[in-house]
Amino acid sequence: FFRALLGKPRSKQVLPFSLDHPHKMRLHTFVTICVLVVVHTTCVTTRRETCNLEELVEQLHSDDKRPTHNLILMIADGFGPVSQTLGREVRRRLQDVETVDLPLDQYLCGTARTWSLRLSQDPMSLNNSRTRVITDSAAGATAYSCGRKTYNSAVAVDAHKRPLATILEAAKAHGMPTGMVVTSILNHATPAAFSAHTEEREMYHEIAKQQVDQVPAIDLLMGGGYLEYDQPYDGKNGTETIIQRAVSRGYKLLRDKDDLEKVDPSAPGKVFGLFADSHMSYDIDRPHTNEPSLSQMVRKSLQFLSAPSRCRRRHCRKHEPFLLMVEGSKIDLSLHDNDVGTAGKEVLAYMDAVEEVLEFMKAHPDTLLVSVADHETGGLALGGHIEDSCGYPDYHWESGIIASQTRSLDVISEAVCRSADPIASAMELIPGLKPLSDIERYTLETAVSGSNATKCANADDGAAPPTSLDYNLCHCDVGAAACPARAHKTLSWLVQRQSGVRFTTPGHSGLDINVFAHGTDRPRFFGNQENTDVGRKMAESMGLWHTMQHMTEAYQRCNVSVTGGTGARARELFH
Repeated sequence: FFRALLGKPRSKQVLPFSLDHPHKMRLHTFVTICVLVVVHTTCVTTRRETCNLEELVEQLHSDDKRPTHNLILMIADGFGPVSQTLGREVRRRLQDVETVDLPLDQYLCGTARTWSLRLSQDPMSLNNSRTRVITDSAAGATAYSCGRKTYNSAVAVDAHKRPLATILEAAKAHGMPTGMVVTSILNHATPAAFSAHTEEREMYHEIAKQQVDQVPAIDLLMGGGYLEYDQPYDGKNGTETIIQRAVSRGYKLLRDKDDLEKVDPSAPGKVFGLFADSHMSYDIDRPHTNEPSLSQMVRKSLQFLSAPSRCRRRHCRKHEPFLLMVEGSKIDLSLHDNDVGTAGKEVLAYMDAVEEVLEFMKAHPDTLLVSVADHETGGLALGGHIEDSCGYPDYHWESGIIASQTRSLDVISEAVCRSADPIASAMELIPGLKPLSDIERYTLETAVSGSNATKCANADDGAAPPTSLDYNLCHCDVGAAACPARAHKTLSWLVQRQSGVRFTTPGHSGLDINVFAHGTDRPRFFGNQENTDVGRKMAESMGLWHTMQHMTEAYQRCNVSVTGGTGARARELFH
């Protein structure tokens, strides 16, 4: 074609059709190219201008292959490499064996970098290396849900606060059944990043509204946060609650373990499980409640999403692929509390859920399991130097103390403050503790009484606390009401001291996290990579990456707002 336009000489053999005159050939070719350009431009323009979900998906089906396998993404919030060792050692102690493996051990295939962007008013600074910071859960989860870096607190929006399509939304657009199972409140940062779009993670009311308004709807939602959704949908003056709106959209509300057991996985409809008023209980405390475990929720979810009745397509296959996101949310919260005994049991609860998935995969090999963390929490170290010891550090690590803990420090600290004998109460609930030394006894007694808190509170005036012992109580308040907070911090210090565990922070660290994968497309995740690479590779494996890009373009082109109370609800964009 281009030779003809340029008037280059040619033999008749190169012409696929018979035209004798070279000017006719150039004219014919020119007209042909013009027609092709017009047709191509028309197609592209049609794609770019549509704000209708059905039309957009119809266009995208020609670009993306139809998903052929299930995706189960498991996120162990706050779970760093040391958490894996901690969980393994606690299980070994509980089983009283010499060595033990965790379900994920054999599926380790890589690591991921977790940094996020520092929000800046200057868009040109986003590529500056100095903009990198330790991530929070919102930015970390957005990396997996959207395959993009963003700033801390951002929920599925980019660094310019524009909405990004999530892998869950793309899966729904292709007719796949979808679900989310967490142990935090359902509108917390990680689940929000898959099901909502807000500038700030603390826009809980807006996130809850967007989740129940998703079009098509998410088939299954399970977690905590009943009080978060038992709020007026339209604000203080509204009469309909978010829960009532969800029920009106076809969701069946579940409130406890008994409700979950009664669910018929093959029955049509959608499930909305809110098993606690706030976050669900730590697994170490769960036996004292009627809440389901993470593994019980996962088992029911797999049965539910894999049922033939979930298919939305006109022509359903025997096993229609689904997408399920599972979060072991409270690993992170226990590590924020520097409660290593509770964290160990949370890791094991997560591993129980992994075993449910692995068992499911035996009958459904057309499944990809990916397990990651959004970040590491606590800067956890197994082996620490005792502050008042001298000489060369000893290699001190007593996992039996951690494994012996019977309740969370939240519960233990309350019991200690109510007890007439705080030390006996602590020893009863953490039976692995050794007899307390004089300094340990003094620390716990003064924490309960509050007699040492005043001196520590004055450390904020600029004077350093006289000893590391006093510093242990520096952030505590005076008075009986603050006793549990003082006791919690002191008990954490006591367990760390006797077990040899150390935390470097009550917040997040910048450590790389482990990437585990099993099943279809596992080799994609080998090696060290950005967390955004993990998100992109999952979407590519499912044939959803191009869908996500075109949906993002549609979100931003159609001026979907994520500010104030409007949000990026699919019902507002795709009408």
